[in-house]
Amino acid sequence: MFYSKDTWEDEPPEWEEDVKMHPITCKNYSARPFKLQVDMVELLPEHGHLDFSLPQTHKPGAALPPISFHRRGIGTVIPLPVTRDGMARHDIHYLEFLDNYVLFTGRLIDPKAGQPVAVWRKNLVQQFWTLKPDGSVTEFRVPTPYNRWDSLFPLRQGVFATGRSAKVTEPRGPGDAGAYWVHGEGRIEKLVAGFISKTGVSPNGCKVAFVREPYDNLRIENQVTLLLLDICQGAKHVCDATIERTCQTCPNRQ
Repeated sequence: MFYSKDTWEDEPPEWEEDVKMHPITCKNYSARPFKLQVDMVELLPEHGHLDFSLPQTHKPGAALPPISFHRRGIGTVIPLPVTRDGMARHDIHYLEFLDNYVLFTGRLIDPKAGQPVAVWRKNLVQQFWTLKPDGSVTEFRVPTPYNRWDSLFPLRQGVFATGRSAKVTEPRGPGDAGAYWVHGEGRIEKLVAGFISKTGVSPNGCKVAFVREPYDNLRIENQVTLLLLDICQGAKHVCDATIERTCQTCPNRQ
C-alpha cells in the first residue's frame, strides 16, 4: 500500500476502489497492484518499507533469502535476520516508546545448542526482533516452558505475551489461552485467561490494551472484554469493560 494523499478531506467515497487503511498509521491509502501488496509492507512514511519478494533467480526448494529493509530517501537496502517463512506480514507493529518495529516470529531456539527447533518441547526460548529506523536490529528471547507464544510485545518493563492453547486438562495454567507478562528473571505471570486479540501498547510503553474473549463461559456469545493494564504499576487494571463485538471503546481512556 502507498499514500494516495497525505490526508483525506472526508471519508473516502464508497465508490473509490482499492482504498484501504494502513495498519500502522491508520491513514487511508490506495492499494498497489496485488503483486506489490503481497511483496511489500509499508512502514511509517519517513522510514521506508520491508520487502518480502523473492528474486527471479530463486529456485524452488532453495534457502529463502532474508527480508530486506529499504530506508526511505537513502536507497540503503538492509537484510534482516528473518526470512519470509519466519514472519507474517501482519506481525509487524510499531512501538512509539522505543521508536522501533516489532518483528514477531514463532521461531523456537534451543538455548543450549543455539539452534532452531521445529517442534516445541520444554526448556526452549522463542525468538523475535525489534527494528530501528536506522536499520539496526535487537534480538529478544522469551522462555516458552508450556507452549509457543502467539504474540510478543516489548513493554517498558518486560514482555507482553499471548497464547492460544485452550487445553482443559489439569493442571490449568500457563499454556492455556490467555495474556501473560514475562518479566524479571524469566518470570511468567498469567494476567487473564481467554482468547486475546487486538493488542496495542501505549506511547509510553507502560499500558497495554487488548480484547479478551472468554473460552470458559460459552453462554456469553456476543460479548467480549476490553482490558487496559498498566504494567509499570504491576499489571494494575486501568479499564475492564464488557462490550458488544461491534463496539470496542473504553470508558476510561487516559
